[in-house]
Amino acid sequence: MNRKLKSFIEKIIPARYIEFFNSKVIILTKKPNQGHVISDLFLLRQEGEWETYFECIQINKILNPFKDFKKNSIKIYFNNFDGEFIGEKTILMSEDHKISLNINEIANGLGINKDSTFSIFHSNKTKWLSNFGSFLGDRGYSGYVNLKIGPIKSFIHGNLDAISHTNNKTKLLGNFSFTYKKYFIQYVFESKFEYELFWVNATNTIQKFEINEIKSNGEKSISLEVNPRGIIKFIKKIDKGGLNSKIFIKSKLFLARPIIFKIMKSSFDVFHG
Repeated sequence: MNRKLKSFIEKIIPARYIEFFNSKVIILTKKPNQGHVISDLFLLRQEGEWETYFECIQINKILNPFKDFKKNSIKIYFNNFDGEFIGEKTILMSEDHKISLNINEIANGLGINKDSTFSIFHSNKTKWLSNFGSFLGDRGYSGYVNLKIGPIKSFIHGNLDAISHTNNKTKLLGNFSFTYKKYFIQYVFESKFEYELFWVNATNTIQKFEINEIKSNGEKSISLEVNPRGIIKFIKKIDKGGLNSKIFIKSKLFLARPIIFKIMKSSFDVFHG
């Protein structure tokens, strides 16, 4: 009964109101409607000679290994930097358990050639999951390549359950607070490297970000806004004075965790902060 009551409360009451009554209760994402499938808002990098790939798993085939899924498919939705829907593509899956999708090629075929986000929605042929209060979703691995920097492909896992889908309709799942919070990136930014940081807004309202960089000689900040489904980018440049820095973000998000690209002379790395 307690579990059912909790689930009911989470579904009808926004997380910021629950937090208002009990600050120890933090609910990062909304519960999708029954029958929805879930995806992250993955980052698509194209500008500056970047290539983006996605390791797509045959989830239905894994859950039902003895069932024939020859006609299984996925839908890929694209949103631009400002969060506007800019295209979709349905792809028939092969019989392999995993395929590597070249997201750049798919996006270019739709006339999309700028940095944006994409979501992967699997066809929901596992409706029995609803009986267990579960949902079909994909927060898998995106791979990035930039031959101008180096030949190695670097991967990063999805960040959170960001968006759900059913019957060609989508619903953003991100929650946010009434009050501003500080998120301290658990990383020391080395002075000799350049870093590119990206945030995606999975909430249904515009979010304000204050990005603060702290060095031994002081602190500076920049304020940015990001639309629902949109992206913001912050570049941490090389410090010629040799000072390392730390960064924290002030926003109303419960988890303002960025995707970070560390740019080195002949390679790069990508990770969550």
